Amino acid sequence: MKHRLLTAFAIRRSSRTSVWWGVPYNPYGMASYAHPYPLRFFDFRSEVMLGEEFWNFVGDERGTFRELLAIYERVGHGFEEEIRRVLVRP
Repeated sequence: MKHRLLTAFAIRRSSRTSVWWGVPYNPYGMASYAHPYPLRFFDFRSEVMLGEEFWNFVGDERGTFRELLAIYERVGHGFEEEIRRVLVRP
């Protein structure tokens, strides 16, 4: 991933270009990202957008992540019975 980002950065050759790795969610919950492999290659403060920061960037608005969670919650409630049927198979 780091190689791809640096290649894209080099191709753009502009001082306004920036590259980062976007991670849609943190599998470690509220704790700091802890997978050791990416931690060796990325400075998470300046090269990674994780979870809320990522979605707010994609949506170009600070509340995008919270809005997305609300949508997931509404849709989840709409499918609650179907989800329960799938999860409680005999």
